Amino acid sequence: MRHWKYLFYLLLLLLARTVGSQSAPVRAGLAAPHRSLVAAAPDTLRRGFLPNYPVLSATAYHGVNLVRARNAGGVAYPAFSVGELRLGVQTTGRKVYDRLWNRPTWGGGVGVHLVYVNEIFGSPTAVYGFFTADLPWIAPTSRWAIGYDIGGGVAFGFRPGDPVTNPRNRLLGSQLNMYFNGGGYLNYRWTDALDLRGALHLMHYSNGDIILPNLGMNMVTASLQLRYHLRGRRPPPYPDDPPPAWRLKRGPFVYQAVGVKQLTVNQSRYLNTTTAVGYRWWTAYRSRWVAQADLFYDGSNNSGEDTRVVIPEDDRQNAANLFRVGVFGGYETVYHRLNLLVGFGVHVWQRHRIPRRVYQRIGLRYRVVDNLEMGVTLKANSWGADYIEW
Repeated sequence: MRHWKYLFYLLLLLLARTVGSQSAPVRAGLAAPHRSLVAAAPDTLRRGFLPNYPVLSATAYHGVNLVRARNAGGVAYPAFSVGELRLGVQTTGRKVYDRLWNRPTWGGGVGVHLVYVNEIFGSPTAVYGFFTADLPWIAPTSRWAIGYDIGGGVAFGFRPGDPVTNPRNRLLGSQLNMYFNGGGYLNYRWTDALDLRGALHLMHYSNGDIILPNLGMNMVTASLQLRYHLRGRRPPPYPDDPPPAWRLKRGPFVYQAVGVKQLTVNQSRYLNTTTAVGYRWWTAYRSRWVAQADLFYDGSNNSGEDTRVVIPEDDRQNAANLFRVGVFGGYETVYHRLNLLVGFGVHVWQRHRIPRRVYQRIGLRYRVVDNLEMGVTLKANSWGADYIEW
């Protein structure tokens, strides 16, 4: 996987650090012990759902792919088109996190993605969740606004690449792939109920090397969106009271992840696991720092495939080769029960020097109950996909 495949990763890293920084709340020192080290502000999660201000939007995208892998049929990867429908909820700012994120809109979407020549790549459909918000200095009553838009989910309906049945597709070997979409927009409030929005986005499809080939698709797109507030008006602005002063929370955590990957097209898939012990500092409502030690199990290390050829044949029965140890640091930006993680790590121990010592993570996690989270993370080695941590 080429390094520019992770332009989207870098975009999210910068975005998370920018919008996740805290300015309004003032840190008031270390709080007394609390039964939950990850509990949110008192008025954030305990009062039920927000009032219902639904927003329906339709979007047309057009763009080009950055991945131009050679393929057996000599197919150039031309422009593509996407049509999407979204249904979301406009928040009012009644809750602390919604005020801190400048009254965002969140919800779900379905998109029909017309990707190139149908008999080669197919025309996938994406199902995903999204989060969009104006930048903090934009007044709620302003006619013009700029902001950011992030979405993620799955896309199905690809025609998989295969050396025999579909050799011209050397980008994706699976029918089902992960889908990410992120970018910035310029919004014009046409009427009280109607918005016109232009945007630039990066789109990305990948299966995390579960099935090869997996060069992935990385799209640069321009879009035009029409947004309609179904109540015929927008939610009234909630008083912009400052939230309660934040008190630093911190504490240890453990997590276990599992996944699979493939090193060679049409060959075996191997089990991968991650066992981690770490420490978190939650320094503001939206900002959390992470440091952890990772123990990786990679069932492919003794296979002799791909970069695993560095392990001598006479040592490929040694189970110790299957393990690596890493240290990782990251940043999480938090919205209610959701958090987005980005960060970097280094493999500090392995019996044989398998290439790609530096690794990265980007993932989404959801707090099910206090002190219990579930999520999915893409682990990459030196900007090339390693495996998906579930």
